[in-house]
Amino acid sequence: MQRKYKIIEGEKTIKACSNFRLPFEPNNVALSYRNDLRISISKLRLCTNQMLRSKYITNKIDFFDIENVLFYNIGTSSFRAISRNGIIINFEQRNIPINDCNHILEYQIIDASFLKQPKNNYLVYFTFNLPSLVTSNKAGDFWLAIHQGRIDIKQKNLILNDDFGLFIEIESNKDIYSIASIMKSLLDGIISGFHRENDIDYNVVNYLSDRYSITDKSIIAYLRNESYAVLGDRNLVSVFRNAIKWDPVDERCKEITIIPKLNKHIKGVNISGKLYGIDNQINFDKNHF
Repeated sequence: MQRKYKIIEGEKTIKACSNFRLPFEPNNVALSYRNDLRISISKLRLCTNQMLRSKYITNKIDFFDIENVLFYNIGTSSFRAISRNGIIINFEQRNIPINDCNHILEYQIIDASFLKQPKNNYLVYFTFNLPSLVTSNKAGDFWLAIHQGRIDIKQKNLILNDDFGLFIEIESNKDIYSIASIMKSLLDGIISGFHRENDIDYNVVNYLSDRYSITDKSIIAYLRNESYAVLGDRNLVSVFRNAIKWDPVDERCKEITIIPKLNKHIKGVNISGKLYGIDNQINFDKNHF
């Protein structure tokens, strides 16, 4: 198959179409595609009351992390300026003729007033604190904070095999450098927090215990915390090279909203949010995408 792509630019929009999914380390045509896409994204401008909405559309049924497709495979630095007021991510499976470019990336600067919170029948509400939010935060930092925070489970085990969405608010006493650059660890850690480890690896336990200066017993209790496991049991975390690797079902997270809030009267960072079934999806004005 000969690879091909096209990019259509608007004043506040970009639509990029290709007959292949852009990989993390592209070459040849894929590399040209990524470079051209970066140039197009750099032309988008964000005003005070605006935010970035993105969407991935395809007819392919496959395993992928939507934040990788829309942000990380392109390079998060490209989104630094236009993600400062928040990010909205959506996935849509659509019937597209097989010979057409069947991987579509859309980016749009929208008025933040069109954003609405999930409906009241969300599955889980969560809130936790961190001393700071930086690009060096690991997934484990958020996983631990989830277990040391508070959750309110409305409908446990309802979506064990279904897609879901996340609505996240980040309250901080200073502006967040780049939502896009902290998003991957944030999502991996939060989603990991709603699993129960089905195969305890004591090398992992030792690693986490040493990193966070808490007892092995506490780490095991968090990993085996059945009351949090709305996303089910899983081989969640394993040794990888000289560290560990988290493996939540983030490929089932098909809608993501991350909103920063500035509050100079607090210390550290407060993160809260809702995990919801896709049927309870956030609503937007359809005329604005």
